[in-house]
Amino acid sequence: TPVTPVAEEIIVVGAGLAGLTAAKDMKVAGFDVTVLEAREHIGGRAYTDQSTGIPLDMGASWILGINQSATYELAVEAGVAVSAPFTWDSQGYVFDGSPFTITSEDIDLFNQELATGCQINYQAQSSTSFEEMAETKYENGNFPYLDRREFDYLISTYIEISYAGDVSLMSASQCWEGSDYVGNDVTIPGGYSQLSSYLSQGLDIELNTVVTAVTYNNQGVTITTSKGVYSADRAVMTVPIGVLRSGDIQFSPTLPQSKLDAINLIGSGTINKTWMIFPHTFWDTNTVLFQYMSDPKGHFSEWYSFDNLETYSVLLAFNGGSEAIEMESLTDEEITAEAMTILRTMFGADIPEPVDVIQTRWNSDPFAKGAYSFLRAGAVAVRDRNNLAENVIERLFFAGEATSVANYATTEGAIRSGRKAAIDVLNYAN
Repeated sequence: TPVTPVAEEIIVVGAGLAGLTAAKDMKVAGFDVTVLEAREHIGGRAYTDQSTGIPLDMGASWILGINQSATYELAVEAGVAVSAPFTWDSQGYVFDGSPFTITSEDIDLFNQELATGCQINYQAQSSTSFEEMAETKYENGNFPYLDRREFDYLISTYIEISYAGDVSLMSASQCWEGSDYVGNDVTIPGGYSQLSSYLSQGLDIELNTVVTAVTYNNQGVTITTSKGVYSADRAVMTVPIGVLRSGDIQFSPTLPQSKLDAINLIGSGTINKTWMIFPHTFWDTNTVLFQYMSDPKGHFSEWYSFDNLETYSVLLAFNGGSEAIEMESLTDEEITAEAMTILRTMFGADIPEPVDVIQTRWNSDPFAKGAYSFLRAGAVAVRDRNNLAENVIERLFFAGEATSVANYATTEGAIRSGRKAAIDVLNYAN
């Protein structure tokens, strides 16, 4: 016989996908749930900008592997349309505009070699940095098919952009962390905000409510915000790892040392998007990914075409790690000028100016302080992510992509962690 839950009052901090998932599940279970969100809108790092009249996702872009995907299942449940599967056809250029010669076989060998190194460091719980591991392999001749520029390019695109951090800061076990995704990759043409909107239906959400302090004891939780003080029996914290690392939210008593260590060892990575809308298409619409071997490395080195999915002529560029952070100090006009210089190198001097440009700045965002998590050198994936997720005296619970061992850095991790937090609260309430 199912146990009838005690109708406790629960506060969820953060209205991203983790927070909304947890809140929805707890409300369905009979709890009195209030969601506190610092921004003027819901969605967190899976937010869709509509200012240009085109739905452009500022954070999450893809559903990686639709088989057994909680994100895909949520889209189906919400009646949200997804794209046809991506084929990831690519074409590459070097900094002088000529085609580069890295083959798909080279990239596969590169990834396999680094994965082997990551596996060894993962199993040894090594404190080695990714840079040290990769450089040692390069110096030992493990990549004879790559020259120095090609090696640096692949490190930048396949590691630093993918994991949103510099290899000098990243754990050598990083690319062995997590689970592989099974099935086709798709996008949500109408934007990820559709999922947030669906989850938010019927929830009590307080926007523009910035949490500054959390006090907890065996009787409950008190949360101080920019709009006053809230009290509840329990709370679920879903703020990004960057916010936890910043100390902008004061916890009293201080969080357990194991959790503080986890917060210190899990990094907040930065990856930024430059969306460029053009009056017409000037690229091969059968190609999804255009790669650019920049000098210096990592500067507008990945461009994605969404023209084959939308009725608009749109290119999306990524910059990651310190390159992305440094660019945040530039104006939109300066970023656009740099991007256009590279596009004209790739596609010719006569391409048109964009009609609109939307630029993200996740590191400067006070309510994100980064795009998603990565493992810092010295971290142990399972230990530290589990310690971050661990509840404190059965009153304070934690969720979000950074708490996910298997699905960190993704909406999948956010959604699954929100579900887990809701189940944990339900279990302890009874």
